[in-house]
Amino acid sequence: MKLQLKPRLSRGSEAATDASSDANTRAIAVAAVALGTVALVGIALGALGGWVWAHTAPGVRYQIFPNQSWAPLPTETQHRFVAFAILTLIGLTVGVAIAAVAWRFVASRGWWMLLWVAVVASAVSIRAVDFGQQWFPGVDPRTLATAGNSEIVSAPIQLQFPDIHSPGELFTVFSDWPIYLAMPTAAVLTYTLLVAWNGLPTLGRPHPEHRPAPDAAPLTLTP
Repeated sequence: MKLQLKPRLSRGSEAATDASSDANTRAIAVAAVALGTVALVGIALGALGGWVWAHTAPGVRYQIFPNQSWAPLPTETQHRFVAFAILTLIGLTVGVAIAAVAWRFVASRGWWMLLWVAVVASAVSIRAVDFGQQWFPGVDPRTLATAGNSEIVSAPIQLQFPDIHSPGELFTVFSDWPIYLAMPTAAVLTYTLLVAWNGLPTLGRPHPEHRPAPDAAPLTLTP
């Protein structure tokens, strides 16, 4: 009769596999919650910022002429600049808030969260301007010019990406594209500064649990 030593490791291997699967599921759930929360908070703050801009920024006053044409008053460039400045400050504030919310999710800190912050802030910046223009009080001069009356009306600020035909036009004072960069720039810089200020290799993320390998079952003697 020949004796063989046969270890029983099946239960231990199955337990280790189940534990690893549970850990991966929890990590995916935590990441999904973090991404979704950052996106929802960004959308809410962007809508609020657009509403605040619409009710605080001055409109542009137009002179409507009897020949069904219109033109902004000579002093309206200052109002346009003030509206741009207010929107820029709102964008910077919302960008900092988005980065701060993303940083609160300790387990999700890292380069991929930085990319998500940049994407969310960029999308929210565009939507905030759209919301603000929809909620802006005033009357489009085109709707009144057809009546042939002579009057002065206040119209919403109209922002859009300019048609750039030469490199020099990139630095035009009243180009609209810098408005859309304020929020994502503030968000990325804030998150980067938080990473530098933290200074830890893991950025404070919790270490993975080190569970000891399950003990093998006692060896049995089989004939």
